[in-house]
Amino acid sequence: MGIAAHHVSHPLPSPGRSVPSISHPQIHTQAIDWDHASFPTLLHFLRLCFPLCSQEDQHALLASVLAALAALCQSLAVDSLTRCRLADPLLCGLAKAVSLVHLVMDDFAQRSDVLLAVPKLARTLLLHLHHCLLTHDTVAAMAASNILRVFPPLDCLYYSLFLLRWTSRCCDAALETAVAVQLVKPVTLSSIQTALCSSCVHRSLLTPFLGDAAFTLSLDRVANDALLRPFFAQFAQDQLTKTFEVQTELGRVELELEGHCVTCCPAQAILLLFFAHTQRISLNELVCRSPFSAATTKRIVASLSCCVSKDGYVELPPLMRDIELPSLLVLPLNETGQEKEEERLLCEREVYQSWVMKLVKQKKRVSFEAVLKYVERNVAGGNREEMKKAVEDLIEREYVERDAGNDAMLVYARCMCLFHSSMQRHAF
Repeated sequence: MGIAAHHVSHPLPSPGRSVPSISHPQIHTQAIDWDHASFPTLLHFLRLCFPLCSQEDQHALLASVLAALAALCQSLAVDSLTRCRLADPLLCGLAKAVSLVHLVMDDFAQRSDVLLAVPKLARTLLLHLHHCLLTHDTVAAMAASNILRVFPPLDCLYYSLFLLRWTSRCCDAALETAVAVQLVKPVTLSSIQTALCSSCVHRSLLTPFLGDAAFTLSLDRVANDALLRPFFAQFAQDQLTKTFEVQTELGRVELELEGHCVTCCPAQAILLLFFAHTQRISLNELVCRSPFSAATTKRIVASLSCCVSKDGYVELPPLMRDIELPSLLVLPLNETGQEKEEERLLCEREVYQSWVMKLVKQKKRVSFEAVLKYVERNVAGGNREEMKKAVEDLIEREYVERDAGNDAMLVYARCMCLFHSSMQRHAF
């Protein structure tokens, strides 16, 4: 098994002799083979040995487990995620990491804060939680969320993974809400609840977390498209007062081709429809007919794994099986400076909004400028532009609203409707 354990036994003492002390089993942590095939057996053995070890050996064993967990999290590092469901090798590694976490928490009876020292563990557990939510495993999801509560919030990554589930129609609304309540900030929770309540997503809900402007099309641009026209007919009456945009990398489309199904996003479907009456189109023709820019069109073509590109032409050969195209929604999983900045801005916005709501609730009716000055007085070093965005976000989410007779005045909204704004973005 790759682990050495020794227990010193003693013969029965003769009458009149003192009873020798019984030694603890000795665990040689350097001999533990964490990569051994019998991993469950190894964990079982450690569970049995830990209570019997000396305090010194217990500390050494705990350190060895945490080091193994850190090495595993490092090996499981994924730069980006392009599919909703995780690959089997990654799932095996995640299951192993979760087993080590439970060994520390449940069997070694350690406080959860010892896990804070393990690099990338929070992101590893978030990926595991993502899988639990995809499979609607309530018990495992709640267990993972309970562990994650000890870590600082990772709203950007959490919300990005949520949108990947949401756009793939893999969400269990009740379970998603129960988990999010424990792990994300109120602003993010509000966005998640709004997305779960409707197929329409407010523009503010998609930023700053994700969304590539390269794939965004105006409703006017796609209104005449055979694929999209029926879907957007329901918004025709609102077009006079609202502006819609289609974020085409989000969503799920199923195209039937010769008895087989191609699952893709709307952007990929738009290009695949050009092959309705032909199997071969030049790349130049695709670029000319595409509603996207030339560079974006080429990015989409590169993602069409069901097609073959050669000599300036793109060909769609007969399908032999159902196929799921890689997502154009690429989620970066490694922490970046941009993500840290987004987290900072999100926290900053929450602070601004708390002061805005305090004043508006008190005054019931107050000018936009007075609100900004009030926040500036109470938040040292505040950014006025971010304050304006925070107020506009509250208006769009209908916590407050503009006075019907004077746009410069704000009033407290007694009823909070989910969708009533001057600008909305629709995601499939």
